Amino acid sequence: MGSYILLVTFFSGVSATFAIENIEDDEKFIIGLLGLIVGGSLIFFSIIRITILNVQAMALAEAGIAATRKRWLILIGRYGALPLCLVVSTVGVLSLVTSNFDIEMFIVSIIGTGFVTIVYFGFLFGYLSYKFRALAANLPSTNTEQQGIQNRCREIYRFTMIISICLFIYATACALATEMIIEKKFDIFFYLCLVNGLLFALVVYIIIRDLFLLTSRNEHNFLHKVPIKTPLLELTRIPTTPILPTSAGRSYLRSDSVQLTGIAITNKDQLSIGMAPHAPRPSWLPTNGIGQANVEPNRWSISLENWVRFVHACMATATWSSLAKVKGEEKINMYDINVHFIKPWTIGTGCSIACLMEGNQGPVDLMVSHAWAGSVIESLASIKTITTMYFVPKETRIFFDTMCMYHADDGATGGLSIPEQLEKKPFQTIIHNKPRRGMFIIHTTISEVYERLWCVHDLDEAITAKIDIYGAFDPSSWNAKALKSIVTSFSTKRAECQGESDKAMLTKLVNDRGGFDRLDIIVRDVRQQSIKDLKAVNLFEQLFSVSISSVDTFHKFEV
Repeated sequence: MGSYILLVTFFSGVSATFAIENIEDDEKFIIGLLGLIVGGSLIFFSIIRITILNVQAMALAEAGIAATRKRWLILIGRYGALPLCLVVSTVGVLSLVTSNFDIEMFIVSIIGTGFVTIVYFGFLFGYLSYKFRALAANLPSTNTEQQGIQNRCREIYRFTMIISICLFIYATACALATEMIIEKKFDIFFYLCLVNGLLFALVVYIIIRDLFLLTSRNEHNFLHKVPIKTPLLELTRIPTTPILPTSAGRSYLRSDSVQLTGIAITNKDQLSIGMAPHAPRPSWLPTNGIGQANVEPNRWSISLENWVRFVHACMATATWSSLAKVKGEEKINMYDINVHFIKPWTIGTGCSIACLMEGNQGPVDLMVSHAWAGSVIESLASIKTITTMYFVPKETRIFFDTMCMYHADDGATGGLSIPEQLEKKPFQTIIHNKPRRGMFIIHTTISEVYERLWCVHDLDEAITAKIDIYGAFDPSSWNAKALKSIVTSFSTKRAECQGESDKAMLTKLVNDRGGFDRLDIIVRDVRQQSIKDLKAVNLFEQLFSVSISSVDTFHKFEV
């Protein structure tokens, strides 16, 4: 690329000189002028490309993937240099007309237009340089992902400053060239074009080299990555004989085998397909709390950080390994988490996991809608990408019903049954309090989120409350083709939920507000935006060498 710019710039300088020296010879003049226009256009579009990449990098560094939804950035990505090209072309045509077709004055006008354009870009890159310097100084650096962005901003600050200085030098040379033409000092003009072209090409070569390094996935400079998926723990005792389920939901081996107690592993049809040992309760998880009944529904919240901590605690057990061996790690879902971890660890406390982990639950800042049949691994990646893609702080309080509601349903003091909790309308209450960071809908590859009627209800409430709606997904599990396949392959009308009374109530709510078809339109829009978000993820990773779905966003926890 650098060699290409060097040759094109040198070619432009020679063409300009050839055109000026052969004004009286029409054919030679036209050849030289065409060479100048072609070479200048190639340089112009190269600078435009660099400019667009830097503007996108600035927006992403400031606000994450959410910045790509800004209208001005969408227009830049869609139309690029077209508006500026039209302006420059219009000025060129007007210059030719107003110069009364005087060739010397026309060339002066072209160089003058180039001078104005170069000065404009000089100031623009000066502003970008200032912004990247400020971002490098002000961005938090509490984790490796943020440190990587901060370091990359310093690098971009350096070469945007070089570009700005280079363009102002080149603008000065254009002004001198114009004066040489007016005074007909063509011998000096030739050397000026030659020296200036070589100088500008050399500097642009350095810029392009730096840009190539920035936009290449260099594994040597790549951040240390911590995979989300944990290695499976080897179990010393695995049942090899049929499992006998009991009415209590527990299973035992036959008496002629090594005895091992645990909880039945079930498939999507709730049929027993294996057994997992009881998960040891984490020592850091309190055994009592204020009680679900004593917390207002709009404060049933858990921080993103503690959500991740809890899931990591589950993944560090032999119970998780048993589930992974029987079902496959990617197919462990929130039903499994509830049965094997949440209920056993909260029974008798009257508290949800959030209530136990959070001494003082605050108002919900972000609503998370998800399908219980969705992959836990992909949900974990999706939660982590909310912080990396959208720069949501890890302290942000979210409502995630699996962890923020009490599921033991055991009549414990301070607790509430599931029907009692639903009577408080937590989903509706939280959404209509307008959580400031909106609602994120988790999409996983093993379950359609809108097969769950409660998720359809979440969407309906979010539309009514007019809060921002985002699609959350694991970028390593989805590609554009997979996302496109779910844009239309769903119907909110077909969604189901447990309990005929709940289904009737939720269906009536949706129909009273206009029916399911209007929700389908919103879902399609959200998923179309997710496809664009995935492209933005790829650009983000390319510009900052950060792997969004694998970077360890949070501190390591005791599990």
